[in-house]
Amino acid sequence: RRATVIAHEMAHMWFGNLVTMRWWEDTWLNESFADYMGYRVAADGAGFGGSLVVHEATRKPAAYVADERRSTHPVAPAPEDVPDVDSAFTNFDS
Repeated sequence: RRATVIAHEMAHMWFGNLVTMRWWEDTWLNESFADYMGYRVAADGAGFGGSLVVHEATRKPAAYVADERRSTHPVAPAPEDVPDVDSAFTNFDS
């Protein structure tokens, strides 16, 4: 888990800080990319084989269940639906 979290945060540093355009506003894609790279690097780069399998078996099914709830929301809401930072934080889920 530690290797996954470190690689996730490093993906944010690389993708989010070094190569992302200034206008990039897609929080969902940033988090998805960082999650994918976290599991992928933990497995392939750090030698923790099966990390991606753990994600596929635990987090992904939980996200599908959350998506079926009445409280679900669009992956990428319209900018006017996210007026401030507090509203943006409500979009972070599985």
